[in-house]
Amino acid sequence: FISFFDADRDAKRYKVRSLVTFINKQRSASIRTLSEWKKYTREFVAIGGWLLAKNKISSNDHATYFWKGIPRSLRTKIEARLLAPSPLRDMTTPFSFDEVSQAAEKILQRDRFDTDLVYSDTDDSD
Repeated sequence: FISFFDADRDAKRYKVRSLVTFINKQRSASIRTLSEWKKYTREFVAIGGWLLAKNKISSNDHATYFWKGIPRSLRTKIEARLLAPSPLRDMTTPFSFDEVSQAAEKILQRDRFDTDLVYSDTDDSD
């Protein structure tokens, strides 16, 4: 994920408070498309990636902040997808940035057969 870090922003300094402010704002936003997901990821990596690269946060903190910035409805779907192959996974360590990103990209992929139904209000009326 460090490859996503924008070297031009290296001169900018961030604090953990900047990351917390960003994820609190982002958590209340919605992510319904792959484009919105990629925007969240880029913005997170600009701040969180910088803090990680400068050893201001640990890799576990980085993964946890990334997870906490995802809106709850999408986070639930990602968690279900990640736990399906290993339901007994140790939940004391956060899902990795890469695991979460890959799962989200599959859930939000543009050519899904049910793209028009993914966020439909009628999903729970079955």
